[in-house]
Amino acid sequence: MENLENNESVNIIEQLERIRTATILASKTVYNTAEACEYMGIKKTFLYELVRAHKINHFRSKGGKLLYFKRKDLDDWMLYNSVPACYAATTPARVRAKSFAY
Repeated sequence: MENLENNESVNIIEQLERIRTATILASKTVYNTAEACEYMGIKKTFLYELVRAHKINHFRSKGGKLLYFKRKDLDDWMLYNSVPACYAATTPARVRAKSFAY
């Protein structure tokens, strides 16, 4: 019984930490590397690949070691390849279901 209560306490603490992090990120406009990864839901290695390939806008600190990202730039990168849903909107559902059958 005590173990179950400990697990529930841990789950509640984890949920509160996620809410706290989301609240902090929502209030900021410039993120460091860790915050940008959290915001985008990606790993640091992937973000570094994007930076290295100049595929995402970023800023370096005066010493050049730290990276910063504007939230708008992160949003622009995540929403870059918009795929319109025109097929789904103009085709009846039963036709779509037949065309996707294997």
